[in-house]
Amino acid sequence: MDTNRRVVLGTPELLECILLQMDMRTLLAAQRVCRAWNDIVTTVPSLRQKLFFQPAPHSNAREKNPLLAELFPQWFAHGEWANRRETFAEEDLKTLAFVRKELNSAFQYEKASWKKMLLTQPPIRSFVCFQILYVMEGESCDLSTISEQGETRHARTGGQLPVPEAESTGNPLTMETFYRQVTKIFGTRIGDPFEWLFIWDDETGQDPIPDHLGGYTIEEEVKETLEELLRRDGLVMFEKAHIACTGPSCDFFPREYHIDDGLVDFLREWDEMCEDELREDQLRRSTS
Repeated sequence: MDTNRRVVLGTPELLECILLQMDMRTLLAAQRVCRAWNDIVTTVPSLRQKLFFQPAPHSNAREKNPLLAELFPQWFAHGEWANRRETFAEEDLKTLAFVRKELNSAFQYEKASWKKMLLTQPPIRSFVCFQILYVMEGESCDLSTISEQGETRHARTGGQLPVPEAESTGNPLTMETFYRQVTKIFGTRIGDPFEWLFIWDDETGQDPIPDHLGGYTIEEEVKETLEELLRRDGLVMFEKAHIACTGPSCDFFPREYHIDDGLVDFLREWDEMCEDELREDQLRRSTS
């Protein structure tokens, strides 16, 4: 029996068939069994596709990454957020599993697996973000395309919302980029508060795009454009904010959420600069 087991586990083709039956968590853990298993899991296309590290061939149905959906439910409309048309804010992120002390260091690890994972199979290469801004002069709406290459803003033409071209040649979106669409706001303190909503095209029994979002009424023409983009890309993001005129602060960027030390260092330097200017101003006032 031991000989047969060694023969089976020592045959790459048979081992691949066995590993393909594992769930994602178990398959990720299998990389640590030995060097041979690590080589198979990290190089065989079928296994990399199962772990959402490599694009799978196109199929009729798009599948969300189940592990990411479990860890980031607000981003994937998963669990209690399934089919909810409610925005989420910074306060809601406190329910994320990785903010717990025992998990946070693994989450922040530079080479953490979740950062490289694709959102779906077949993968999404881009999606649009509809941003609603409340400023002193009134309200405005912007549309951006989000991809691995960055964020591209699209200006309205004659009051009409543009229909940007689909991203067809760029790299598939990874969870790190997807995650940053929310957490990039932490620390800027340009809005109070920011709110977000992700709508996926797999939601059933409801209108694809809501008529209202947090008190904002979405125009019918805008709805039609966003529904077209939702069907094309599989995902639409909403972002709503009240814009203020104050500078950034590290207090708005809880350390357990951040994955970019450079941003936190910048915010810390900004705070120090603001404090120095405040002390200088107080000194001038006291000596005048």
